[in-house]
Amino acid sequence: PVGIAVLNGDHVVYANNKTYEILDVDKEYLESKEKHSAFDYLAPESRERFLAVSSELLGGSRREETIVMDWNVRTRKQKERILQVYASSLPFAETPAIQLVIIDVTDTRKSERRYRELFENSVAGVFRTSLDGTMLDCNKAYQNIFGVTLEEINSLGVTSFYFDLKDRQEYVRRLQKDRVVNN
Repeated sequence: PVGIAVLNGDHVVYANNKTYEILDVDKEYLESKEKHSAFDYLAPESRERFLAVSSELLGGSRREETIVMDWNVRTRKQKERILQVYASSLPFAETPAIQLVIIDVTDTRKSERRYRELFENSVAGVFRTSLDGTMLDCNKAYQNIFGVTLEEINSLGVTSFYFDLKDRQEYVRRLQKDRVVNN
């Protein structure tokens, strides 16, 4: 389930139940006579992006597009959340408005950050390649072990780092067959 909200200017004029849940607000609060600005929830670092996107969608330069972005928000209870937002323009009560499709990706982004920190700070040399041998990523430990930079690895080709190229071919064969290779 995703949150769906409609903004007229920076005011929330419609929100579904998932939006209320994500922002820790109730329907009465959000739809009270007092207008609530989207700024009430955006963390300061996301406000400038919100203004730019609103202008692009409502001003017409990107009116036909859906813009995807991450927003850092603080819920009414001051919980920090990361939302992936799909924003597009639509007519609402004869004025242009912005429709938001909202997905709470807080846990996913935190997990990605932990993985990245583990990858980058590992004392073991860790790398990722494509099946065709293109180096996608490697950590500093890998670069230090082989005494090369990522740019040098890419210019040499990952196959240069195998003592016997048959080892890589066997690894790729097993990976394609079993979808996983252990040890």
